[in-house]
Amino acid sequence: MVGKSKKEKKRKKLVRAAKELEAKADPSLPKKRLPKNGVVK
Repeated sequence: MVGKSKKEKKRKKLVRAAKELEAKADPSLPKKRLPKNGVVK
């Protein structure tokens, strides 16, 4: 079960990195999360 904790840590890191990437791309891309901004175009 030791390998699981390592995988879990890596997965959390990946998720965090993905979220950070998403946050950086947010202003340039209209997202489903931001309908108010996306409706304009």
